Amino acid sequence: EITLAIFSTQRRKRTNMNTLPNQPSPGGFNKEKLQSLVQRVRYLQSQDTTSTFTQGQLAALKYQILAYKLISKNLALPAHIQQAVLSPSSALALENATPTPPPPATAQSTPVVSTEKDTKKMNYNAYASPFDLFKKPITSFSHASRQQRLLIPSITPSGVDPYALISERERRVLGRIQYRISELEKLPSNLQDTTHALENNIRQNSSMKLKAVVELKALRLLNKQRQLREEIMAGMKRSTTLATSADRLAYRRMKKQSLREARMTEKMERQQRTDREHREKQKHLDYLQTICDHGRNLTGFQANYRAKQNKLGRAVLQYHQHIEKEEQKRAERISKERIRALKNDDEEAYLKLIDEAKDTRLTQLLKQTGSFLDTNDPDAKYDYFQVTHRIKEEVTQPEILVGGRLKDYQIKGLQWMVSLYNNHLNGILADEMGLGKTIQTISLITYLIEKKRQNGPFLIIVPLSTLTNWTLEFEKWAPAVKTIVYKGPPNVRRELQNEIRYHDFQVVLTTFEYIIKDRPVLSKVKWLHMIVDEGHRMKNTNSKLTIVLRQYYHTRYRLILTGTPLQNNLPELWALLNFILPKIFKSVKSFEEWFNTPFNNQGVADKIGLNEEEQLLIIKRLHKVLRPFLLRRLKRDVESELPDKVERVIKCKLSPLQVHLYSQMKRNGTLYTSDAIKGKSSLKGLNNTIMQLRKICNHPFVFEEVESVINPSGMSNDLLYRTSGKFELLDRMLPKLQQTGHRVLIFFQMTQVMSIMEDFLSYKGFSYLRLDGSTKADDPRAQYKLDIDGKVIQAGKFDHRSTEEDREAFLRSLLEDKTVTIETREADEESDEMDDEELNTILKRSDQEYAIFTKIDLERQRTDAEEWRRKYGDNGKKPERLLQEWELPDIYRDEHIHDTEDTIESVMGRGQRSRENVRYDDGMTEKQWLRQLEEGEED
Repeated sequence: EITLAIFSTQRRKRTNMNTLPNQPSPGGFNKEKLQSLVQRVRYLQSQDTTSTFTQGQLAALKYQILAYKLISKNLALPAHIQQAVLSPSSALALENATPTPPPPATAQSTPVVSTEKDTKKMNYNAYASPFDLFKKPITSFSHASRQQRLLIPSITPSGVDPYALISERERRVLGRIQYRISELEKLPSNLQDTTHALENNIRQNSSMKLKAVVELKALRLLNKQRQLREEIMAGMKRSTTLATSADRLAYRRMKKQSLREARMTEKMERQQRTDREHREKQKHLDYLQTICDHGRNLTGFQANYRAKQNKLGRAVLQYHQHIEKEEQKRAERISKERIRALKNDDEEAYLKLIDEAKDTRLTQLLKQTGSFLDTNDPDAKYDYFQVTHRIKEEVTQPEILVGGRLKDYQIKGLQWMVSLYNNHLNGILADEMGLGKTIQTISLITYLIEKKRQNGPFLIIVPLSTLTNWTLEFEKWAPAVKTIVYKGPPNVRRELQNEIRYHDFQVVLTTFEYIIKDRPVLSKVKWLHMIVDEGHRMKNTNSKLTIVLRQYYHTRYRLILTGTPLQNNLPELWALLNFILPKIFKSVKSFEEWFNTPFNNQGVADKIGLNEEEQLLIIKRLHKVLRPFLLRRLKRDVESELPDKVERVIKCKLSPLQVHLYSQMKRNGTLYTSDAIKGKSSLKGLNNTIMQLRKICNHPFVFEEVESVINPSGMSNDLLYRTSGKFELLDRMLPKLQQTGHRVLIFFQMTQVMSIMEDFLSYKGFSYLRLDGSTKADDPRAQYKLDIDGKVIQAGKFDHRSTEEDREAFLRSLLEDKTVTIETREADEESDEMDDEELNTILKRSDQEYAIFTKIDLERQRTDAEEWRRKYGDNGKKPERLLQEWELPDIYRDEHIHDTEDTIESVMGRGQRSRENVRYDDGMTEKQWLRQLEEGEED
């Protein structure tokens, strides 16, 4: 409106319309146009001193220009500019007014609501101007005295709506465009080509008419330009949007299909598909026909060729079958004769038959075994053992062996070792563990000192774990023999080395480690006899111990002590024989070749098995080689000379806790324990039911969850034996054995039970020693060793007491794999709980011990009664030694408490399938199983 007023004023002053400046473009005002407009207004004012604007209008114009600038920059309008724009009549008063500061606020004047009565009332009472609240300012010094806070609306106006501003701008621009179009249409057609410019910046050469025409046409293109712009923007939006750019279907153009075109297309597709299928089928038929033709030709050719070959093969096969039958009959007849000669120990006839048979395998075996049996008198028939042990001597127990009397079999072992000494031989004493190899060795040393006047020196090499036992045995059996126990720190060993240098000893006891560590000192002594205990340490020929003993130590005689001469493989056995007989067993290769031959079929499927004749031949000759140098007796061979073994199986009564746990495990396969949160929970992972039942029978505290329920404190108390029948029996036995001077050896199969026993012994104050460990068993290898032991050692009957017929019968029984009939199984006899009198009868060694045991029982009963009175007084019945039913928690007393529980999840391996229940006892009792094990029977 102001701009139109300026233009109308100028038209009144100038009658020539051509002096007007160019109108702005339809795009709207900008900063340059606004500045040019202001300059133009000032220029007109300078030209005309008699202006028609008043001071109020000029002030209003000024505030409107400032407001426009602020709005164009998207800034907020101050209050005074806003008031001047909204009320142009008050613009001059606001310009001349000076702001007065508000009166100082006082603490007493804290008005909540203005009390002015003369406020101008509006047509509606719901509105109150925010300016009325500032007539008396609100202070903030008396917040505590205020009863309420006054919410004052914002005095500043709300922000400018950009959409409304754009809409208004477009509306005004459109109005100006319409006005300009109408103005251009009203221009005369004879407008001059040249115009007089009002300003210097207008070009003189421009054509006014041409400009007007161009401008008119440009303004009329507004709608088309707007439509074109919208289409361009819409296209850009579709092309730049992620969804449309990824969707190719957005750009497809649907083509209107006619029914005729659809039918034609379908017909052509059907025709093409039919032709393609026909071509493929024909091609496949041609390919099959070619294959069939080739197959028929090939089959015909092969049939003719096969017929010719079959005819020739049948003729050759018939010929060879005839020859083979004849040869087999002859070989069987000769083989039976050889076996008969071999069984009759007719070696000459056997060798003659071997020469006639031309059997290369048997000939090779004879050559290999014969290399160890050569003698200067090949025509003499002799016993190989008698030839080896030519010098014989009757031996008796030495007088300086004072620890006791030797058994007859131990005297025979001493005689065998003295025979080795007399015949300048070495050997292996391989008696079963427990037959006294240590005592026999000490008897040999005392015999040589007493009878042969050989004071040594003797070197005994033992493991560190058995060194103490050897020392005690020497002190007990041969206290007159001066023995040096070579062990200890370096300073102690230096003192012992001085004694060794002065030869002030007879026997040196040391370990494998000191043999290697102190080799420079110990190897300087010329030892008379070297004895190696636990000879399996010598099984490796390349071990440092074997190399050191063989190269640096000098001794006239060597003796190896071992529980069994069999090692893991043949080179290891050769290492022992090479150590004691280095001149005979020189090459491990040749020894392994002939010794390993009878057993090549053990565990390897593709090796050639030996027949009965070859096994008899090699084993017999092997016995001749090993028999002079090896002495092995088993307990069952000398059991008549051993003390009687009394074995009693005592059945213990289960405690009520064990009964309930056993029933739960047997019925459900799991154990239930109390849980503080869930109330009840079952133990998972108890799949091996037999093993879990064994644990329950040993002691319920093997399961930590059960112990936490029965004994929450975890302290050692009488519950250790009251919850287990076996421990209750031991609680009655051990005090009696301790007071009568006995020592007890308890074997365990579970380290957990051993730990519980350790707590029990500590609770009772018994001194004890614990020895445990783990050994991984290799069943196939162990079975191999047992087979070798049966065929080579046991079949050889190296006790020097069995006859040749006994050895022959035993060997044949092993080779023929005879099965021994199993005796009728005995019924499992149930026995009642054993009372104190019966237990004392079993434990007593004399009537005096029986009286002591009875006294101990009475003392125990009195102590238990005093303990009960001390804890509970005379109230109630004295409890039994085993935990009773009423003392158990509810979870073990109620038999049906778990019937309503949810189904227990049982672990079934990897969840693939359920396994069948396996019986590990074979339906035999413990007694029957032990008898089966001793007799060597198999089920």
